[in-house]
Amino acid sequence: MTIKTGNIRTNSLAEIYRNSPVFQNLRNPDKYKGKCGVCEFRYVCGGSRSRAYAMTGGLYGK
Repeated sequence: MTIKTGNIRTNSLAEIYRNSPVFQNLRNPDKYKGKCGVCEFRYVCGGSRSRAYAMTGGLYGK
C-alpha cells in the first residue's frame, strides 16, 4: 500500500498526522462510504480502514 501523507524529513510525525488530508479524513467517520458510512456506531468503532483498503482499494470503502 503506497499512500503518501507527508515528508518526515521536513515535518514532524505529529505535524504530518495533524495536517495530512489523508489522516484528517481517516479521523472523520463521516467520510466513510458504504455500510460503515451510515452505521450508528461509526464514531465508536472507526471501522477497519485497512480492511476497507484491501477489499475496495480505497480507504473509505465499506
